[in-house]
Parts: sequence; structure tokens; C-alpha cells
Amino acid sequence: MNPADLLYAVESEILADIARLLRSGAIASADWKIEKMRKLGVLNEKAAAVLRKYRDAIQAGAMSEVEKAAMDALLTSEATFKRAKDAGATLLDALPLEADSGIKATIAAWQKNAVKQTNLAMATMLENSGPLYVQTINRVTAQVLSGAMSGHEALVRAVREWSDSGIPSIVDNAGRQWTTEAYANMVIRTNTRKVTTEVQMERAQEFGADLIEVSAHAGARPLCEPYQGKIFSLSGKSEKYPAFSSTSYGEPAGLFGINCGHVQYPFFEGISRQTYAPTKDKAENDEAYQESQKQRRFERSIRAAKRELAVMESLGEAKGIKEAKGLVQDRQAAMRAFIEETGRTRQRGREQIYD
Repeated sequence: MNPADLLYAVESEILADIARLLRSGAIASADWKIEKMRKLGVLNEKAAAVLRKYRDAIQAGAMSEVEKAAMDALLTSEATFKRAKDAGATLLDALPLEADSGIKATIAAWQKNAVKQTNLAMATMLENSGPLYVQTINRVTAQVLSGAMSGHEALVRAVREWSDSGIPSIVDNAGRQWTTEAYANMVIRTNTRKVTTEVQMERAQEFGADLIEVSAHAGARPLCEPYQGKIFSLSGKSEKYPAFSSTSYGEPAGLFGINCGHVQYPFFEGISRQTYAPTKDKAENDEAYQESQKQRRFERSIRAAKRELAVMESLGEAKGIKEAKGLVQDRQAAMRAFIEETGRTRQRGREQIYD
């Protein structure tokens, strides 16, 4: 399983444990509050146990994702270098890939970075699960004492909200708080993208190859679209092709940046055949991009509804369970209508939660 999915599963299991700890007793009574506060240590132990259960698999998964992305890209490039050399291209004598210690070091460095970031996500989840538990106790108690709602209603509402948002997670340098799901996906995508780009450029330099072709696809991001399907010079010395430094490469939302779906291929003038073409209709591309973003939002909403159902089942609230089932059905219906309207392909794996 993808390490991002595993982290989501960890978070979901901890939330279910919180719900189970809170569900018994006369909700919001003085005795209930005292009893639940005493169980904070139990919650911390349970959360730590969940993380121990998944930690090795998450770390191994992060390393595997980085290595696979790097090797898939390298093997594609190596085949291109071989064909070019067989066709008469002048290339430097680079070391065989399996003997290239520099490439191995680059892959290892990005694996280490991915593990470090996933470890941060796990540590933050553990650190914040207790405060979420305490905040829920205090909030439910305050709402009941104010007469706003019954204990069961207040608890169901609280559970519904944090089933959707999850355990408070990473806050970045810009002050933005990431959900565990968003952060985990960003970590995997960023590290696999970075390692792929870096090792391909390293090998191109070792072979003395200067030109690359950028792939193209419908729905490219705004900062990627102007450059897709084009050929660039890595050195910037080509009189025919623009310098790669003229692209949006290096910007977070730019070419080969976070969540970018483009890849690069070595290109040899007079030998290689250009595979991709630049965007023909920018308006059409932009519409496809907006549809892709809307589909991702539908997918996240379905996952959140399914997790709400799972946590409500842990809470044991019949009304909450019924409402959560209805929410899952409503959001799945909205997805079906969207797919029918746009003709896009439904990615059911992105709608699943795992346990």
C-alpha cells in the first residue's frame, strides 16, 4: 500500500480509538469528564501502538516509492541513450547504471528525505492526538452545559468534524496547516518527482547529452502548460532550442514541481522522433485541468465520508451511522453525475479508505 494511504489509515484508526473512549457514560456530566480525562494516557498508549504497528511499513513504502520512481525513469532514459549511441550519436562513456555510485547516492539521499518527512508526520500525529481528545471533551461539555444540544448530539457533531479534517498536522513556513492526508501525498509526490528529475539530469550530464523532451498531457497545470511537448537545452547553448532555465522549473507549482505529472526524455537531433506536441488549445487544456481538480475534491470528499461512517460505527451512534451512510451515498452519486457529465475516468482506488 502507498505510504500516504498507510498514514491515512493510521489517522483513521486513532480517530476511531478516540471515539470508542468517549462514547460511554453520561456524556458531558462531571463524572464523564473526569473519567475521560483520566483516560488520556490510555489514548496516548493506543495512538503510539497504532504508529508502531504501521511505522516500518510506512518507512519501507516511502523508500520503495522513491527507488521505483528513480529506476523507472532511469531505465527509460538508458534505453534512449543506447539507441542513440547505436545510431551514431556521439556520447561520453558514462559508467554502467549499476556501477554509478553517484546515482545510488542521489537515490539514497531522497529516500532519507522521504523517511524523515513521513517520520515527522507520524510524530506530529502522535503529539496532536491527545490535544484533540481533550479539546473534544471540553467542547462537548461546554455545548451541553450551555443548553445548545444534548451530549450525544454534541459528541456526534464533534466526531463528524474531526472525521473530516483529521488530526491537526503539519504547519508549514507560510503558516498553512496541512491535513495528514494532504501532507503525506505531498511528501511522496515531491520526493519521487525530485529524485526522478535529478537522476535523469545527472545521467544526461554523464553521457554529455544536452537536449530533453518534456511530455504532454491534457489538463496540464498553468505553470507547466506553456512548456509541455517541447524540447529544451539543459546547457542553454543550443541555437535552435530554448534553455531549460527559461521554464518554470524550480517553482513549487512549476514544471517537475510538486504534483507535476510531466516527465522528461533524452532527445537527439536527427535520431530521436519527437513524441509529444505542445498544447493546441489552451482553453481546452485549462478546462481539463479544472475538471481534474474537481474530481480530486470529489474523491477526497468520498474518502472523508467513508471515514466518518467508520468512526461513527466506533462511536456506536445509530443516528450518526445512518447519516454517515447517507453522506457516502450522496457523495458517490455526485461523483457518478460528474463522471457522466465530463466523460472522465473514475479512479475508485482514490476513493477508498484502508484498515
